[in-house]
Amino acid sequence: MLSINSNISMTVLQLLAECGRVSRRTFDLLPYSYRNTCVYIKKLVDNGSVSLSGVGNSKSYTLLENGRKILSAGAPQRYTSELFELNKLLTRHPDRSRLRGDVAAMMSMAGFAVHPDDKPALPAFTPQPPDLQYRNLRLLYQNYEPHKYGHDISNRAVYSKLLTPINSYYDSVQLKYLRETAADKDINYSRACGMLMTPSNLFRVYHSRDVAMRFRKTGEENFSALLASSLTGYIPDNKSAILVFGLEWLAASSMLDIYLSDKIIVSPKNEDIPGQILGTTNLGNPLFYIPLRRESLELLRLMRFPDWRKSLMYFASMSHANVNQTGWSYPHEGRRVFIIADLNLTNIAIVLRGMMKKPREPVTLLCLPWQQEFICNLVQEYGGYEANVQFVLLHDSFMDDFINNHLLPHWG
Repeated sequence: MLSINSNISMTVLQLLAECGRVSRRTFDLLPYSYRNTCVYIKKLVDNGSVSLSGVGNSKSYTLLENGRKILSAGAPQRYTSELFELNKLLTRHPDRSRLRGDVAAMMSMAGFAVHPDDKPALPAFTPQPPDLQYRNLRLLYQNYEPHKYGHDISNRAVYSKLLTPINSYYDSVQLKYLRETAADKDINYSRACGMLMTPSNLFRVYHSRDVAMRFRKTGEENFSALLASSLTGYIPDNKSAILVFGLEWLAASSMLDIYLSDKIIVSPKNEDIPGQILGTTNLGNPLFYIPLRRESLELLRLMRFPDWRKSLMYFASMSHANVNQTGWSYPHEGRRVFIIADLNLTNIAIVLRGMMKKPREPVTLLCLPWQQEFICNLVQEYGGYEANVQFVLLHDSFMDDFINNHLLPHWG
């Protein structure tokens, strides 16, 4: 008999309720042992709380009626019939919904608001700060209040409810409800999984699996226009950035190939698939890449903070060379240093292009330990044996210390 008090079981059910269809490999990113995660997910399948479909990387789970009852029994005001109706919409089209669900689950694990009750409905308003000095940036970040559903003894949990869409994630299914004109139907051609608004960025979010995806320009332009109409008041200056998820590193390598090698990628099934192949600049700029792995959650959490990239560059350069600067590149001891720990593929492409032109120029690359193999492979491919590259790895606990001991106290 499944214990509904199991943290693993309830976490799985809650993620499925708010995200829709979630893959097996994404559940492996939860902060539990692989064995225990397997055991409790199997129990959920065996007792009819969730369904399993697909094989390999396509294996995924969805919520069933018994799972809905378990959630509603513990928190009836949070897990309502309206949420479950939305859940049914999120799980239509199995292949596409799995990609959207994995992205939403990653957002939830990283601390962004995903559940509809934890964020404003769209269209949403953010008060315009008089300036972007520290105090007002702090208020943009601290845009939440504690939320409790009534005084039901069976549900005394206190949730955090965001008052503005900042640090909220909206699935494309929710966004498409805002369509008003016949022209809006063209966003059906958009490959976007959703939208993420942070204090510093308005991201269009995509899942590229393990290839450089193909997109139709018209659909993506209409999706961008829909985002603009769904938000009023303060909107971050950086509105063209995109966030791309992938299963591991193959998708990122393919995107860089498009930019650096002018490779023509042909679909093995159909050579006439319409649209452009995603590169590092042709859909958005900059392009940040998030592989589906546990370490990536630290990078995703970092994006919640105002001026997150400047903060990262400052602490990384101080850690490396005690240099006080906020740019992603600086000279040090006769070498040009590039901080690429943010996995900005647009900048990484610039670095690799420079190596191709001047392979002997001394370069130092700062990255996180889990990124090193990927970066090394790129250097070998594009810099060749002549590349004069030195790697500096930020220490294993750098991100944890950076976020918990510096950014959280600083921004409150």
